[in-house]
Amino acid sequence: MDDRLGENPSLRRPGIVTVGMLTVRTLDTKSWLSEDHFFNAIRSLLAAWLERVTGAVAWAFRGSRVCEDSWGVATAVLGDADTGNGSAVRKYETPADETADPEASRILFISHDAWRTGAPMVLLRLLTWLRANSDISFEILLKDGNGQLRSDFEDLAPVSVWKKGEKAFLQQRRIGLIYSNTITNGDVLEDLDPACPVICHVHELDYWIRYRVSSEHLRQLQKRTRHYVAVSQAVKRALVENLRISSGAIDVIYEFIPTDDASVAEAETPRVRAQLSLPPDAFVVGACGTTDWRKAPDLFIQLALAVRRRMAELANPVHFVWVGGENQGPNFGALWHDVVLAGLATACTSWAPRQIHYLISRPLTYLRWSHGRIPFH
Repeated sequence: MDDRLGENPSLRRPGIVTVGMLTVRTLDTKSWLSEDHFFNAIRSLLAAWLERVTGAVAWAFRGSRVCEDSWGVATAVLGDADTGNGSAVRKYETPADETADPEASRILFISHDAWRTGAPMVLLRLLTWLRANSDISFEILLKDGNGQLRSDFEDLAPVSVWKKGEKAFLQQRRIGLIYSNTITNGDVLEDLDPACPVICHVHELDYWIRYRVSSEHLRQLQKRTRHYVAVSQAVKRALVENLRISSGAIDVIYEFIPTDDASVAEAETPRVRAQLSLPPDAFVVGACGTTDWRKAPDLFIQLALAVRRRMAELANPVHFVWVGGENQGPNFGALWHDVVLAGLATACTSWAPRQIHYLISRPLTYLRWSHGRIPFH
């Protein structure tokens, strides 16, 4: 680079920064798709399907008109066509089922677990928004009841933990629609009422679909699912190409990077830096995610090495912090072995715990996936 890293003006706006042989894309999160875009698209999709189940417009949302028509047509803002800003308006034609039950207005949201990872966190934010902005009645079913977010889910609605073979679960409730978060819940759906329509929100790409979900669970999922939500065009292609799902049964609704809490009091920065043993004047490069190969922590180490080799050109010391994933065990050990061999032990602060607020103390986010579900297209 011509400029020193700490003075490079390109770091203060979205763009490309080249460091040695590596290219880093900087991101202005304010320009990313907003939570409102995502929430309103999901809201309209759910409203249309619930209208079909109940046979009437019985679902009121505070402060917004959901249905364009009184009967069977809902409008959603989706990212499924290019209109210059990645948005499109789509109408859902959902004539009421002959067996419509006006009282079956509850939605069952299924989460595969409650750990602080991408899919459960997106679901938690969606449900928090629905609780604050709608009169929807819902409850939550966890396939695996473990995880830090369980208490957060319990604050929003009744939470149950799936017990295999418990086929009477829905018979005790007036559930009109099932919303299954992730493609991994086929075995849960198999236990639930086959007459209840299912929407599946898919976060996974080819590798996970092919190698991490059993063919039996995928068969069960496809048998039960009426409609799919894909988080990107790449995910939609994976569903069409790997599972032969009709393109017309899939909506692309882009997820979001929340920015409402992506700030920290200036007085907190020294405390966070001290907690991570970071020098006060260090330029911090951060990344987050699990430490498996899909999130490319090995490339993060290569980036640190490329920067370290050009330290003489830099105005400030540079430290690298990875937030999330393991910080012990064989997988982490293999990564830290590479850090030590590269002479980066002092430049790479030990993998930080999962507290995401650590990210807000650094000026540059490095985004790179070996197998990412939300590419920049």
